[in-house]
Amino acid sequence: MLLHRVQAEEVNVLAAKRKPRRAARESAAVRYAFYLVLAVLVASIPALAALYFNSIISANTFDAYSSMALSLIFSFVVVSYLLAKGKRLGAIFDELGMSRKSLSAKNIAIGLGLFMLVLLISMLLQGFSQLTGIPLPTNVDALLAGMPLSFLVFSFLIAPVNEEMLFRGFLVSRIGIVASALLFAIPHLLSYSSISELVAAFAFGLAAGYVFKKTGSLYPGIIAHVLVNLIAILSLL
Repeated sequence: MLLHRVQAEEVNVLAAKRKPRRAARESAAVRYAFYLVLAVLVASIPALAALYFNSIISANTFDAYSSMALSLIFSFVVVSYLLAKGKRLGAIFDELGMSRKSLSAKNIAIGLGLFMLVLLISMLLQGFSQLTGIPLPTNVDALLAGMPLSFLVFSFLIAPVNEEMLFRGFLVSRIGIVASALLFAIPHLLSYSSISELVAAFAFGLAAGYVFKKTGSLYPGIIAHVLVNLIAILSLL
């Protein structure tokens, strides 16, 4: 009887030692998988550029798929960096405000409210332009026209998640709401060559950053971002 008890204790000790090793192996596998995908995404951009300059793909195709790759790079850089810092995948999504708990009815309602705020900002910009006679054109429709369907679907379903992970979930706690909003707005100016897009993106970045700071949830920003992009795409119809 005593022998059986000793043997059982030895088995428990061995199992306890194996668990951290197994967890470490699993963590390393996840980390290297993210590194590999990130490397492929980064390499895909010059590869697409080479195809474009050799007239193998069109300008629209290059713009679409390089933009999709860059968007995915945003989220993979964030997760890969945090994995390299020794954090587990579950803890990373908790830190970014993407846990199941943070997807509450209250946060969904806040996301819808944030979307309405963006619409109000857009109306105010249009009103300002009409009152002052200062043109504030947007090039969104022109740039989206002719893009592949896969890009249009990606732009409202996946791109908002990637951008919110980087600019709100990752950067707000590290560089602050204003700086992260500015970094979010600058690519919109470069992409659309439009002051109205710069102002709208900066305002959205401030509001979404504030909401993230207060709620600890990324979902309000994602919901609002998805709806804003969806409206832009539906306007093409």
